[in-house]
Amino acid sequence: MKKNNELVLPLLYIIIGALFCILKDDVVGIIMTVAGVLFIVNGIIQVVNKKTKDGVINIVIGAVIIIFGWTLLWLAMLVFGVLLIISSIINFTDSKKDTIAILKLVISVVIGVLLITNGFAAISWLFIAIGVILIVQGVLYLLTILKK
Repeated sequence: MKKNNELVLPLLYIIIGALFCILKDDVVGIIMTVAGVLFIVNGIIQVVNKKTKDGVINIVIGAVIIIFGWTLLWLAMLVFGVLLIISSIINFTDSKKDTIAILKLVISVVIGVLLITNGFAAISWLFIAIGVILIVQGVLYLLTILKK
């Protein structure tokens, strides 16, 4: 029985990893919708329990997440891209100018520019990478359990 319970986690890793690879940036939409709904439901429960102020705040937060989630995500990617470029340039000027430092600068600047210009494509690739990592982790974990 214990072995069956141990199989659940690696199988979940594999399933979630596959979903990340298949759905890519749709995962973000699903997460934002679920988070928004959870905030709204929690807010309604709080209003029913006479915690009106907290409940209204949660309902508003949930509505903002659902309605403006993608805009907030785009804004976050824009800010992160700009900060990544600035940080990379500052770190480059402070470090010695070897090949690795130049390579790090170029990669960081390219990622920053991609986040600024086409952040949603970057998110798709990020979720594919996360999905692959989860699948590999799940398979390795599964092999470890099956060898016992």
